Amino acid sequence: MSSSNPSDNKLSKKIVSDSDIEFSHWALPDVTEAEDDSISNVFGRSNHQQPKPTTVESVAPPTMAEIENIRAQAEEEGFTEGQQRGYEQGLEKGRLQGLEQGHTEGLAQGHEQGLESGLAQAKTLLSRFEALLTQFETPLQLLDGDIELSLMTLSMTLAKSVIGHELKTHPEQILSALRLGIESLPIKDQPVTIRLHPDDAVLVEQLYTSAQLTRSKWELEIDPSLSSGDCILSSHRSLVDLTLASRIDAVFEPLRDQHAHLTDKQRQLQETIATENTAKQLAPSEIVEPEFNVESELDSQTVDSISQQAEDIQPASTNNHSDTGSDAKSPTSTTE
Repeated sequence: MSSSNPSDNKLSKKIVSDSDIEFSHWALPDVTEAEDDSISNVFGRSNHQQPKPTTVESVAPPTMAEIENIRAQAEEEGFTEGQQRGYEQGLEKGRLQGLEQGHTEGLAQGHEQGLESGLAQAKTLLSRFEALLTQFETPLQLLDGDIELSLMTLSMTLAKSVIGHELKTHPEQILSALRLGIESLPIKDQPVTIRLHPDDAVLVEQLYTSAQLTRSKWELEIDPSLSSGDCILSSHRSLVDLTLASRIDAVFEPLRDQHAHLTDKQRQLQETIATENTAKQLAPSEIVEPEFNVESELDSQTVDSISQQAEDIQPASTNNHSDTGSDAKSPTSTTE
């Protein structure tokens, strides 16, 4: 077959023998030499961009006046800043100290003023309260005194009634009074005259025989003026009053003194109340008057009865022998 492939023809043309190739020698470039900067690349530009030359401006050194001006300006700025900062710090510190000191002083002053004001008000209220208590206390004291007087009078009256009833039911009580009077005589062995109520004389004659009376040197004398239970012993130089009234007076003597003391106290309280009422009528007081009336508490008849009983209790007469008062247990004999 005479026909051939076109690609084979191309390959046969490229294949050459080694004898047909010629080699040329290539030397390394010298890198020690300065590269020419004028050589441009394919774009027509040099490979290295040259830096723009910088021009150094010459600065003149500051003068002494400028240095002094700068120093003065810096000093002034520092002084101003320090002054401002110190003023702010001092102002804050002073404000805090002032607040603390003012609070302390104000608290102390307020406490002192409040204490003085409170004490003054308390004293005023206390004085008013004391005056009010006095207004209540005085009528109550008067009422208590009236009640005490009435009870004392009632007790003395009851005691007299009980004693009288006892002598009526037990007439032999005269014997104990007789023995007590004989023992009170300073000289036992002496003639004695015994004055008795007729009923008591009969009782003594029944208990003592005439021989016993003669041996004891007793002489009975009937005295109708005496009350039952009365007995008066007399000798040559002595007198013993054993009347019932004198014995009761001796027993009630402390109560009678207390009764007189209470009477005086009641009179003083009444005078005080009358004086206070008069003063209040002339100058009305701010204190509220207590709605209390003693007369409304005690009935008028009761008051009159108490007063009458108090007047009835008087020391009994001892036949003009004021120094012959005797105690119930140990009567005192009077010697001429």
